[in-house]
Amino acid sequence: MVVHDKEKHEALLEEEKRYLQAKQMREEAEEAERKALERLRKIKNQDDLIEQMKFKDREKRREEQEKMYERRAALLAEMEYRKKIEAEKVRAQREIETLKNTKGMTAFAQFNQ
Repeated sequence: MVVHDKEKHEALLEEEKRYLQAKQMREEAEEAERKALERLRKIKNQDDLIEQMKFKDREKRREEQEKMYERRAALLAEMEYRKKIEAEKVRAQREIETLKNTKGMTAFAQFNQ
């Protein structure tokens, strides 16, 4: 009877040992899975941050390019305006010369009469 109880006791201890080992393995697997999920979350957060930085960089480049186009358009408009002013000066100078020549011719014609 003592032998039987001893065997039973050892069997119970062995069963409890297997149970505790299985429980420990489950807990370790759960911990490993939790750590893996945490790493994935961190990677996703890093990817999100990188994507946000790329978006800001694209926006900044787009804004800089837009400003460059605006400056270029302003310079072209100024150049066109200066050309028009210069053309108007030339036209006015010709008109003045024409008037001078016409007055001179009129005075010369009156003198010869």
